[in-house]
Amino acid sequence: MIAVLRRRLRAGNGDDGFTLTELLVTVFVLGILLAGVQTTLIFTQRTVGQQSIRIDQEQQTRLAMEAITKTLRTATWPRSSRGLRRRSSSTRTSTTMPT
Repeated sequence: MIAVLRRRLRAGNGDDGFTLTELLVTVFVLGILLAGVQTTLIFTQRTVGQQSIRIDQEQQTRLAMEAITKTLRTATWPRSSRGLRRRSSSTRTSTTMPT
């Protein structure tokens, strides 16, 4: 098609320019092409937005899990020097809290 257009331009037979039909077909084809590109861009933009939200949620979940894990790993029984004792199964003494 480009070769035909170049020949027409070189011929110089007084037929300069394009017909209305050629211009309408070109505009129609470009419109369909641009509509497809726009649809693809909109779909991609939505997908990227959803993925960034999901990544954010995963990062927050990971941080929460790390905090819970750290808390659980550092958890200890209360010390007996503070007046708190664990009740053993062999003794039946009551535990008193300091006032």
